[in-house]
Amino acid sequence: MITTETPNWGLMPAAVITQLKKREWDNLPRLKARLKNERAFPIVISLKPPKTGNELLNHTLHFHEFVQAWRNFAFADMVQWQHNSFRHFSEQTLPITLTIPNIQALSEILGASARQQLKDWQKKLSYLHTEIAKGMTMSSANSTNKIADSWHENLFFALIDMLEVVDNLSADDLKLLVALIPQLKKGMGAGLYLRALPVCYVDTKFIETYHKLIETLLEAFYPGQIKEQGLAYWLGCLDKPKGWLMVRPLCPDTRYALSGLPILRLPIHVLHSQALPAKHILVVENEQSCLALSETENTIAVAGGGKNINWMNAGWLQKKTVAYWGDIDSEGLMILSRAREYCPKLTAIMMDDQTIKQFINRMVDEPDSINHEPTHLTHDELTLFTELRRGIYGFKRLEQERLPSEYIKQALEKWLDKPTPYSS
Repeated sequence: MITTETPNWGLMPAAVITQLKKREWDNLPRLKARLKNERAFPIVISLKPPKTGNELLNHTLHFHEFVQAWRNFAFADMVQWQHNSFRHFSEQTLPITLTIPNIQALSEILGASARQQLKDWQKKLSYLHTEIAKGMTMSSANSTNKIADSWHENLFFALIDMLEVVDNLSADDLKLLVALIPQLKKGMGAGLYLRALPVCYVDTKFIETYHKLIETLLEAFYPGQIKEQGLAYWLGCLDKPKGWLMVRPLCPDTRYALSGLPILRLPIHVLHSQALPAKHILVVENEQSCLALSETENTIAVAGGGKNINWMNAGWLQKKTVAYWGDIDSEGLMILSRAREYCPKLTAIMMDDQTIKQFINRMVDEPDSINHEPTHLTHDELTLFTELRRGIYGFKRLEQERLPSEYIKQALEKWLDKPTPYSS
């Protein structure tokens, strides 16, 4: 019985091309594997010809369309045909498979866009491989940094691995990359930040922007030396400053000691190693609260670290009178606990039940983000932590920004009068 339903055999050229594009061209990991011969050509696609005479009998129109479509296929030399005999039918010649021998043939089948893309890739890859190879060969001849014997294949594979990045490079970027790679030597950036690297013609923002590409290409010449610890480490460059903290002197003397600057920012590693010129150091969780502080004798405030308070194990800080002020909630008390772990003699200010009770109408709720008890709180602080988690005050958070300036001023004066460790 003849039926109009589409059978599950007999793939048409359009369906095969759609499948190829999705599985082979748009699937970048597989495409790269093809280009590197890790997934070898040819690609063989079964065209799912009919297997029985009944299949032909029930779908004769589809069968004729199927055979005719592949006879008219533009790349007929890639189609394999086979003679089959079926019951009730004379011998039939059927398209069996489509065999694609190489990447060029794949791009031809997929159409103009794929052909142009492959042409662009080949032009860029050829240019980079030739010019970088030339520069590295000359550089190695005049350097103690000898390159690997297998660099030709390594470089090709590296370029394929970074194909999507290479594809987006402009003509000017390609020239910068070619000029840069031979200049880079192990340890050449010792004592310098990456942006200060002494290279000619190439701007160092380019290095920062394309550091993964540069790492991958250099690894082709110096296998096992770069990727694991990164380009900056191999070059010997200093780590880029991160974790910037606000430093605010709170009296004329401390401002004078900091060249008259009313406020500045320092990266954590600098603050860890460089003592601040004040007897009293006030660590504040929130920058806005730090900006609201009034004049305080012989005191410098440090703010903006949030959870990042590792710098507080600095040796110089242990010789100062230190206070910590943060939000009164489970997270703020957890940060206080970590701060005290690093700086055991610090005093917590405005983080007690007295402050809670006085400003309870300003409390808000807090998500349950802390799943374990802090280990370096005083008995009273741990009790407060437990009470907040249980919700006995109604809400669970009193943000430090909600405290009035006169209350903050009084708390700071009390701290300076009695800088006793572990007092609140």
